[in-house]
Amino acid sequence: MTSQQNEAAGRQLSKWGLLLLALLVLNACMTGQIHYYPPSQGKPFTGITALYIDRFKGEQSNLLRDLLIREIEGSSFFEYLEDYPDATADDIAMINAEVRVLSIRDVDELRPQTTVVLMDREVTQAQSSGELVKKQAVEFIENQQTEKLIHRTIDLEIEFEFTKRTREQPLAQKRLLVSYQQVYTGADRILLIPDPEDEVIRLGGLMMRRLVDEINPVAREYVVALDPGTAPVPWTMGFVNFGHPRIVEGIGHAEGGDYDLAIKVWNTVLYAPQPFPKQDRFAFTMPAYVELRDAGVPKAVMSKLLRLRGQVFDEPGLDMVLHQRLSRESVYRYGILVKAHTRIPGEQEARNRLVVHYNLGVVHQLAGNLPLAAHHFAQANLLHPDPKYAQAWTDTQVWLGDYNPLDSIAEQTIDAAGRRPPPETTMIRPVRLEARQLPMSMSDAAEAATNSAAFQPVELPRLSSQVQPQEVAPIAADSELQPVQPLTLE
Repeated sequence: MTSQQNEAAGRQLSKWGLLLLALLVLNACMTGQIHYYPPSQGKPFTGITALYIDRFKGEQSNLLRDLLIREIEGSSFFEYLEDYPDATADDIAMINAEVRVLSIRDVDELRPQTTVVLMDREVTQAQSSGELVKKQAVEFIENQQTEKLIHRTIDLEIEFEFTKRTREQPLAQKRLLVSYQQVYTGADRILLIPDPEDEVIRLGGLMMRRLVDEINPVAREYVVALDPGTAPVPWTMGFVNFGHPRIVEGIGHAEGGDYDLAIKVWNTVLYAPQPFPKQDRFAFTMPAYVELRDAGVPKAVMSKLLRLRGQVFDEPGLDMVLHQRLSRESVYRYGILVKAHTRIPGEQEARNRLVVHYNLGVVHQLAGNLPLAAHHFAQANLLHPDPKYAQAWTDTQVWLGDYNPLDSIAEQTIDAAGRRPPPETTMIRPVRLEARQLPMSMSDAAEAATNSAAFQPVELPRLSSQVQPQEVAPIAADSELQPVQPLTLE
């Protein structure tokens, strides 16, 4: 290669490097933010420029006192005084605080679980000739197990009194409550459960921040970050990610104050049906067979599908094998159901569902719809337990007046909330996939197969802007596990 060719190649590489750098910078700036001022929870102080902590009593009072001092010192309006104020100072408020409640409760629960496995067995069948023939069969076996959970509930309640040395009557009295709930399941998460003192520090810091914001005469601007989701640019090997297009579109509406349209767009991301993407893979695993059985696929069809155990197909390959093994009527009646329950969900899809639930919770909270906000925060925490989601859910319960730390485990917990259906006021109520009985004649079956409403999981709202439907993970049908006879492989 000549020197000129080397220089040209170097310039080309430099251009690509600059382009990649620009994309990475743009990628880093993709997180959307909403700036807002929360409604005041009390009367701010006027004429007060400095604060002095006189007494702080109760459990962990020294730690909580230090957290309050840190918030006062970090305030742009108040000065913290270490020395006792002068009797004539009229711009200084003295703080007396008492910890009324500091409770950390870990409640163990053993939840019964029914797991279903496929067991191979040999059965003897009599032929028409009278000969006995041994055949391979499969049986669904139900195993009863228990899952350990730890329900953690933390409550911190402090009473504050603000006085002046120049006045006998107190300036204000405030009683603040901050609570937190989370559920820990699985050996790994239970092993890494946070230390109680770390939880007190986090909750105490949150309370002191809210206290200082309440008394500050200058309203503090809050900033909440919305998550754009994930959709990496393929040729960048995942280094460049501008977020999911529809999630980013919804963030744009939310930043502009159009919460209704943002909610519609994000609901479309969650629930809109669409054809299976070309890159999808379909695996015939044990959970897939259990879901197909619970969805009502008959034994004759299941027997033929069981021959595909352990195999993975792309969509054209799956279509071909289904037409090879099943009758045309069975393909028309159960083909979509088989694809829905054997499809391998991608990590990107799971991540995007999680962030959409969180974004919806944030926007519903800002719009004042706390029940729906609580629903989506609980859904996000169910998909991926995280202190951010759990704290947001617990805050909504406190603000709604629905929070009671003495509620039993089964009634009002974040885990139970995540498993409940959405409130009646939700924009979209998903329905579960189920086996639809299509007409048996070929002409009727073909007509029904072209009817896209046969397996529509939701009815979507109209959007005022063009929104393309996004991928939706299949939802298994609800049904009790029933013992069945062994299925002979065909």
